Amino acid sequence: MARIADGIALDDIVTSEVVNGEAVNLDSIFGFSFHVLTSGTTMNGSMELQASNDGTNWETVSGSSEVIIGSSDDHLYNVSDAFYRFVRLSVTADANAITVVAHYKGKGV
Repeated sequence: MARIADGIALDDIVTSEVVNGEAVNLDSIFGFSFHVLTSGTTMNGSMELQASNDGTNWETVSGSSEVIIGSSDDHLYNVSDAFYRFVRLSVTADANAITVVAHYKGKGV
């Protein structure tokens, strides 16, 4: 039977700081996606996926850094062959508030 994971990894307003979303447990999940919706007035910031095998030490997933600019946007991360244990979204606001809602889906065995 296939293992399915889904939920909201981050639902927050980010203001001039780094906000890390919920750590998503990828045990038996081999592929996942994050759909990230951002909104605000004159947003300026960045986001990235971070991975960990112990839930304490986090590293940026290669190629996952995105710039957040403008008033609203959506981003889709689609990752296959994910062989780390945890993943989370990290968002940094450089100026003004950014409202972030990130949904995730995962499939495995």
